[in-house]
Amino acid sequence: MKKNSYTITSDNMEIIPVPTDRSRELSDSGSKDGFWYADWEIITIDRYDKSRTGVGVIRFEDKPVLGKVVISFEVEERYRDRGYASQALKALTKWLFWRGDVYEVEATVVLENDPAIHALLNAQFIYRRMEHEDGVKKEIYSITKPKSSWSGLYLFVGIIAGLTIGILVANILMGIIAGVIAGLGLGVWLDSKNLKKRQDVTGRKD
Repeated sequence: MKKNSYTITSDNMEIIPVPTDRSRELSDSGSKDGFWYADWEIITIDRYDKSRTGVGVIRFEDKPVLGKVVISFEVEERYRDRGYASQALKALTKWLFWRGDVYEVEATVVLENDPAIHALLNAQFIYRRMEHEDGVKKEIYSITKPKSSWSGLYLFVGIIAGLTIGILVANILMGIIAGVIAGLGLGVWLDSKNLKKRQDVTGRKD
């Protein structure tokens, strides 16, 4: 696995997978899953001199299972309270949802780890539940991929297209009606297709 093959970019920040023994082993065996087992280094880039500083790391516990991945993250103490964790989490989840095989990202934090909880909430993660592990209380947060909504967009496109066609054929009303039917139909079809894929991947009908 090449170090920069999956670079995630954000405003003055990059998140780069740094190979581990496990990711190298998978990559060498021909597997495409190696990047799930890398250490994803959070790197800030100075606005002026473009110097690069590693400030933390994000890790995946495993590759996606039923469309869900579990992550952990850490920012070095001297770089905390600067919004780096929230920014990195936002960029990471955006990239994961864009891939198409992840629909939920989950993170576990120790109870009263206020900086980590604050970072998750700022990145739009939602508190889900409390768990106990070896006498330690942990809170589970996650963020889910929004369901697609193409119907509204294509309805608008259909109206504009229908209006244009109506003007050309001197029948604006019929043009708009035809555009609305075509646009709405296409939007509903795309939403239905995306929903079916989501259900197939996650195994859930919600």
